[in-house]
Amino acid sequence: MKYNERLLSGKSVKLIFLAVSVFLLFALIRFTMNISYFQISTVDVVGIRSDMPLKYVNKEQLFENLKPHLSGSYFHVDLDTAQQVAMQTEWVSDVKIEKIMPNTVRLTVKEHEPVARWIREGHSAGLVDGEGKIFQAAYNGEKLPEFDGEVNVLPQMAQQYKTFADELHPLRLGILRLQYTPRASWTMMLNNGVELRLGKQDVNTRMARFVDAWQHSLNEINGLDYVDMRYNDGFATRGGTRPASFSVDGTETEQDNNNSNSQINRDE
Repeated sequence: MKYNERLLSGKSVKLIFLAVSVFLLFALIRFTMNISYFQISTVDVVGIRSDMPLKYVNKEQLFENLKPHLSGSYFHVDLDTAQQVAMQTEWVSDVKIEKIMPNTVRLTVKEHEPVARWIREGHSAGLVDGEGKIFQAAYNGEKLPEFDGEVNVLPQMAQQYKTFADELHPLRLGILRLQYTPRASWTMMLNNGVELRLGKQDVNTRMARFVDAWQHSLNEINGLDYVDMRYNDGFATRGGTRPASFSVDGTETEQDNNNSNSQINRDE
């Protein structure tokens, strides 16, 4: 009986010692997590390229928005909530938030880069970035072209706009408005007042034909209203002294309005 009492007493001491050890361990961890050494003291806001400063995002505004979620101990920072708040900040396209021991948080921000204004029913409905994403932000920079198209085609419009703009640049021509209709037909208004119609087929080939024709003949015609490239064997114009049609090599041909309209409809 005395042996059993001593055995029980030994086990009790071990359990008490274990409990005290666990308590002290948790107390030590809690104390360590709350000492000033681990309190967040630095929040770095940088762009995705270290050699380029942020162009549109207001660092002070972003910091104030995130301050309630990035204060306190390194171990208690709520990165998920901070991420959600950051993504709602003007001009932020994406952001990576990471903790750096012992007391720093770094935000790597990707900005929206505006390439156009999105037009709905004749009114501006937002800005469009290079990936075709719509976002809302105050913009007072250089004049942007207008994109007239459905939401789901804006990524394609952004990509095609860059291709068209690069081809027109050597001609000192720019795009004021790019339209992509539900029938998948491309039309654009150029900065010289000429409407360029490309239709839906072989648009890059037709643009190359327009560039060639502009260099050789079209740039000499004053008062052009439009250039219609929706022909398999040439193009048509209106403006100047009279409507005219041209073959692929730029030679003016007799225009048959009925045949021309029929051919345009087939191309569309």
